[in-house]
Parts: sequence; C-alpha cells; structure tokens
Amino acid sequence: MNKFEIKGNLVRDPVLKGKDEKACVFFTVAVNRASGSADFIGVKAFRKLAESVAKKLKKGSCVEVEGHISTSSFQGKDGEMKYTTDLIAERIRRAEIEASVGSDEVEE
Repeated sequence: MNKFEIKGNLVRDPVLKGKDEKACVFFTVAVNRASGSADFIGVKAFRKLAESVAKKLKKGSCVEVEGHISTSSFQGKDGEMKYTTDLIAERIRRAEIEASVGSDEVEE
C-alpha cells in the first residue's frame, strides 16, 4: 500500500503553476511532533485540486492531506543522478475546527 495522511498548517501560500489539465501546486505543511518540534513536508497537487488549493488555502491554513508517495530520478547539471521523493495529494480537507473536519473539503 502506498498511502500517506498528514495534518498540519501551511507554512506559506501555495504556489500554482500552469492551469487546467497542466495545473500543479506545491505547498509545505508543518506537522507537529509530540516532542514539540515540527516536520516540514512538501506536497504537490495537480489539475482541479491544484487550482482549488491555490484559490482556497493560504499560509496558516490547517489541512488534512491524503495521497501517495512518488519517487523519481533525473540527471543533474553536474552529471550525477538525483533522486526525489514527492508526496502527491489526492484529497485535501480544511481542518480549522476539529468538529467540521470533512465538511469543508478543498477537493472539487
């Protein structure tokens, strides 16, 4: 199974590139740890979900994100192979108020 679920706050406003079928948005979610520190997780979304994220979310928005993990590789300018791991969002829900989780979905 290739699935992730995270809940946290957007670190900065989402960055949308392209539109319609080529729309892609990148955003970072700060996920709190029990120890008081936080992990900063980069997430990508595509197409209509990307446009909704860019339109409806901003820095500080509390979200729950579900999706899958994608890995890829490419040859860098220095000739070395570079490897990336991306979290690809499939569903995003606002989580501002715990009681309303799931009722105010970003996904269209």
